[in-house]
Parts: sequence; C-alpha cells; structure tokens
Amino acid sequence: NFSVGRVSRMYTGTQSGWMYSSAWLLAVLPLFCSVTAQTENRNFHLRIGSIESEPFLRTVDGEGNEAYEGFIKDLLEEISTVQGFTYELLLSVDNKYGVDHGGNWSGLVGMLQRGEIDMIAADLTVTWSRMSAIDFSKPFLASTLTLLLKDPAEYGVSLSSWFDPFSWEVWLLLLAAYLLSSLVLCLAARLSPMENTSPSTKLSLKDSFWYLIACWFRASPFHPRAWSTRLVSCAWWMFYVTAILTYFLHLPPHLATPTTVARPTTVQDVLDLGVSFGVVRGGSTYQLLKNSHNPLHQALWDSISADYSDSIIGSYNTGMQRVHDDNGTFTMVMESTAAQYLTAQDCSLFTVGSLEDRHYAFGFPKGSRYRRLFSKGLLQMTETGKLSAAKYKWWPAPTDCPQLTESSLADQRTTLTMEHLAAPLLFLLVAIILAILISLIELCTSNKVSSLPKYLSQSFSPSPPAQNSSFQKFSPSVATQTVLWASSRATTPAPGGAASPPPLYHRIYTHDGKLAKV
Repeated sequence: NFSVGRVSRMYTGTQSGWMYSSAWLLAVLPLFCSVTAQTENRNFHLRIGSIESEPFLRTVDGEGNEAYEGFIKDLLEEISTVQGFTYELLLSVDNKYGVDHGGNWSGLVGMLQRGEIDMIAADLTVTWSRMSAIDFSKPFLASTLTLLLKDPAEYGVSLSSWFDPFSWEVWLLLLAAYLLSSLVLCLAARLSPMENTSPSTKLSLKDSFWYLIACWFRASPFHPRAWSTRLVSCAWWMFYVTAILTYFLHLPPHLATPTTVARPTTVQDVLDLGVSFGVVRGGSTYQLLKNSHNPLHQALWDSISADYSDSIIGSYNTGMQRVHDDNGTFTMVMESTAAQYLTAQDCSLFTVGSLEDRHYAFGFPKGSRYRRLFSKGLLQMTETGKLSAAKYKWWPAPTDCPQLTESSLADQRTTLTMEHLAAPLLFLLVAIILAILISLIELCTSNKVSSLPKYLSQSFSPSPPAQNSSFQKFSPSVATQTVLWASSRATTPAPGGAASPPPLYHRIYTHDGKLAKV
C-alpha cells in the first residue's frame, strides 16, 4: 500500500508540473514570437516600387530614399520604423501603374510579377483585374474620380456678344416684323381715303420703311391721319420701344467680364462647354471610362474618342501642364486626391463632379507574407491618428483663396428666345390685321370715292416725279421777275404847269431767264 501511494503521489506531482510548464509556455510564446518576428523584420530589405505623382511621391535633392518625399514616403517611414525593416524606392520603368496585355502586365504590376520589386507603394487603385494578378493590403486612402479645370487667365468680349441677348430666331422675327409692318403701313396709307388725299401726298414704300425707323426721334415728315395708319404706327412704336428696352436691359451681362464664380457645377455643364478631356493612357481611369455602362462615363469617353490622339496623356504631370497652358479649354479626368492637392496650391484650379469611388492600397505578390505586416502597420497608424495627420500635411485646406459667395454680373447672362417675346410679337400681329380691316372699312365708307376701280388705280399708280422745290408753285410761262426803271431823260414841263414824272418801263422775265412775251 505504501508503495502504491507513493507512486500515485509522484504521478500527481509530475502531472501538475507539466500543467504549470504548459501554462508558462503559453504565456511566453506570443512575446517570443513577436520578438522573433521583429528580429526577422529587421533582417530583411524590401525593394519597393513607386511612381512620381504629387503629392504621393516627388523627387527632391538628395541621395537614395532621401531623394523622395510625399505622402507615400511618410507612410513607408512610419511603418518601417515600427516594424523594423529597411527599404529602397524604385520608380516604374515605363511610368505606368499597370495594364493587362493578355496576361502580360506593364508598369509596376509587371515589375512585381517579374520579381524586380517586392511590393508596390503608390497611389495604386484597387481594381478587379489587378486583384486577379496581385494581392492588396488594407486601403490607406479613399478617393473619387473628378474633373480638374482652370479658370481662363483672360476673358474677351467678342463681336457676337452684342447679339447674344436675343437668339437668332428672335433676330429673324424682328426683321420680318419690321418688313411686314412697313408693307402694311404703306398699304393702309394707299387704301384709306383719309390718308390718300392727293397724288402728291401718297406714302411711298421707301418713306414707309424710313418712318418706322425714325418714329422714335420724329425725323420723318409723314404724319398719319387715318385710323388704320395710326393703329399701325402706335402698335409698331409700342413694339419698337419694348424690343429696344428689353435688348439693352439684357445686354450688360453679355459685355461684362466673367469672374471665377462663373464656373460649371456639374459634369454635364462641363460637357456643354465643349472643352477637351484628358485621361492617362492605360490607367484605371482610362479602363473605367472605356468599359463603363454609365451614360455620363460614356459621354466623357465619346468626347475623348473624338480627339483620341490629343486626349490621351502619358502621365499626370503632362496633363497638369496642359491644364495650365490651355487657358480653361482642357479638362483632366483624375482622382480627387491629386486634384485637391493641386487646387490647394492654385486658386484658379477647381474640380467638378464625382464620377466613381476609388481606393488606394499597397500591392504584393500573391501569397506574400508582407501583406499582413503592412496592413497591421496601416491599422496602427489609423488608431494613433498618424494617418490622418499625414493626410492633413499633404492636403491642407486652401486658406488664401478668395471666398466666392457673390455672383457677378456675367452670371446673369440670358439669351431670350421666341417664347420670351411671344406676347409683343402677337400684339403687333393683331394690330396689323386690324389695321388692314380698318383701312378697308375706311375705303368702303368714304364719300370721296366715286369709283372704286379708278381710285385704286390712282392710289397704286407710280407717283409723278417731283419738280424743283424753288419753282414747283409756278408754271413755266408765268413771269417770276419784273424789272422796272425810269428814263433818265425828263420831259420839259408845259408853261405854268408842273413837270410830269418820268415814264416807267418794265420787262417781265420767266423762271428760266428769258424775256416773257406779254
């Protein structure tokens, strides 16, 4: 019994010792693994591929990694410091992110697949086609597709601005209304016996055209007397004044110089401007617009395809230079993160629209052990606020740009169409019809017309040519000048009588200077 009890106690003690040892190992093992992993991390060197794209990465004076700065560089410095590894930056050999060409990838993705780099750290957009070729870390930045535009440096007022208050249909209607009113005025003046009193007072078509223009400043000798001609004159005068006042009220905004407030607010507004669109060749934005079923994306791609060679850009830097140089006629389709950085540097740049959501992440070969390491590093930066601090550093809010709160006079531009001037035109048309009817009533009810055919024949016959105004009141045979004179020889008076006055002689001349026979 003693032996059995002793063995039993020995077994129990051994079992307790193993349990204590296992608990100690479980407590120490995570710490040991962490130290081992950190030691391993400090023992490897990463070749990291990237691409120049402000503010993510740009070159500065320096050597090695010190020759670069940007948002990506700050992320790599923070993660490498925490995780304890070294790295070197290598730029894309073809300055591209990566496009699939039948299984052969270009750009950074191709370098990763060929083993030329260990990972990608750039503003690499997560897409479905790229996920089939490489692995992505946790996204470190969200963005949207937008349009980047520039305010024109100089605004000009063209000659056509003077005609912009009215549409071309309205200008044609105004011309037609003037011609029709002149014809009706001449017709009413010829038909009405109250107006057509003599052949010399007949209103000609030429005088009718001039009267409607000169009625504003009363420069025509014609003064309507009949009700029909007065109706046409009054209706035209009211229409004339309405059109002129409306024109000059809407003209100043078309001649005013636009300000930066006069900016498009939607993508459709930009499309309506007729500007050129640019997109980086082979990028994710290029692929999205080319293959998208969104009508707005298709409209942008149609505009790009219309001038393909001019719209496809080699890099964002080239596109930015064109946005600056083309003075508001070129628009870049790009991610809002890069666009916001540029608008913060230059107040003349602005963005329009939000086309599609995008996400940026680090890229790794399939099954890479570094993917979890960088995702962990990004989470730690997020929880400590270092990621948001890096964003604020490279995307500060613009503070020096003027606040665009008030609209300018140029924003009030309006081009009037037929719908706007329908009421005045209808009023003039009704007055013209009434004037014709009244002139016919005046013709039929007048006592001065004994024979209607004879009156109409005289009214619409050509007027006789006018005579010289200096002699139109005299007949050619009528004397116009009388010359009187007295003889210089006086007669001798009779004795006792008074001297008689000298005899008077006279001659009568006609208007052409000839001696009249009387």
